Amino acid sequence: MIALLAMVVTLATRASAESHVMCAAVYDPVCGQNGQTYGSACNAAIVHVQIAHQGACISIPLPRPTAPVAPGPTTQRPRCVCLSMLVMLVCGEDGKTHTSPCRARCAGNTNFTTGRCPVPLN
Repeated sequence: MIALLAMVVTLATRASAESHVMCAAVYDPVCGQNGQTYGSACNAAIVHVQIAHQGACISIPLPRPTAPVAPGPTTQRPRCVCLSMLVMLVCGEDGKTHTSPCRARCAGNTNFTTGRCPVPLN
């Protein structure tokens, strides 16, 4: 407990060439406009970096294409991927029941209603 209190009370000194600024040793991360995460707004200010947002910077790697891109126009529709495994039946404008709104959109539907499609009476 004493060590924890000492750590909170301890001040971390970060000096720059132009000024001697002391930042409290409290971790409250911010994301700088340069995409770098700083331990606090004070730490970012010392190196003259504007804050983009509170919290650590997050970089999400973009997936790389698994197949080469066609060099010109193509008649093939791009592959549609639905990441959710949630089943929520919808009736598409094509008159077919789809397992989710995403799958209905993949089938080319822009309008759909919740639930199964009605079975036509013949």
